[in-house]
Amino acid sequence: MLKDYLNWKERPEIIGENNISDGVEIAGNNVTSKYGYYGKAAAWDVGDVHMKGGAGQMNTIYSWGTLKDTGIISDLGTAVIN
Repeated sequence: MLKDYLNWKERPEIIGENNISDGVEIAGNNVTSKYGYYGKAAAWDVGDVHMKGGAGQMNTIYSWGTLKDTGIISDLGTAVIN
């Protein structure tokens, strides 16, 4: 878990130019990235397709493997996308 935390503090989206906290501050809010972020996707256009946004996203300091190994999350099933 400590390795994940140290890696988190080095990620460009956390400490680099135009990082997540900078974007949040520009939007008029204050956050800390100590444990991660949760947010909803904004609307955007991809080619001729307009995406409405609204999907939730969680970005944590812990890797998927660490979360599974500690039992915080588990595989609950398999999704099939056609």
